[in-house]
Amino acid sequence: MIGLMIRTLAALLFLTLSACAKAPEWNLVDANNLRGDTYLILTVPDDDPAALALIAKDISRDYDVPLAAEWPLKAIGVHCFVFDASKVPDIQALIDAMEKDSRIRTAQRIQDFTTTEAFYTDPLYPLQNALNEINVAKAHEISLGEGIRIGIVDSAIDVTHKDLKDRMDSAHDFVAAGPSRPAEEHGTAVAGVIAASAGNAVGIVGVAPEARLLGLRACWQAAGQIGRCISFSLARAINFES
Repeated sequence: MIGLMIRTLAALLFLTLSACAKAPEWNLVDANNLRGDTYLILTVPDDDPAALALIAKDISRDYDVPLAAEWPLKAIGVHCFVFDASKVPDIQALIDAMEKDSRIRTAQRIQDFTTTEAFYTDPLYPLQNALNEINVAKAHEISLGEGIRIGIVDSAIDVTHKDLKDRMDSAHDFVAAGPSRPAEEHGTAVAGVIAASAGNAVGIVGVAPEARLLGLRACWQAAGQIGRCISFSLARAINFES
């Protein structure tokens, strides 16, 4: 009986590993290459890879739009396709037709977003005033954020920063298909406002200086410029399960 159980478990393990080995590598690209209102995000019911590949091929053929990217959103049970509609003369008419297509659950243009931030000559001004305005020092007498894990959907956080390195659990990039950017200003600043370490004689004090941070890069940022995000990267970051 024990021998049979061992053989059964071994067979199940082999099947599981085989399934993992055959798991599809979804078509992902750098998110900043999908900016512009000519890219469409379509969602279809989540299904097996063979069926999804056929659906994508048929939609591409029927509407004459090439597939640009795809990925699953398991959290809401759909699969997302991004199609390039740049050669379609009337994109709104295309969307209207797609919304009536029984194969397609939703169809919409890629949305473009920017981070909101203010620039001051004194970089500590907005930070220290905010601490006073929300009475953080008093709140710290009750809690410093111990045991709390916070996901930050933003640009890349500098995980080596002296005020943040002890606060980071992990960081994940949903913008770049290749190597991740090591750090960007906005994500790093937001992480500092939330959880910069306290009492270490470095930088500022975070609102929750004992909280743990999970960096989810969905925006990108050039030096001295505001961050940019699109629904492609934001959806993948929000869907992330650690």
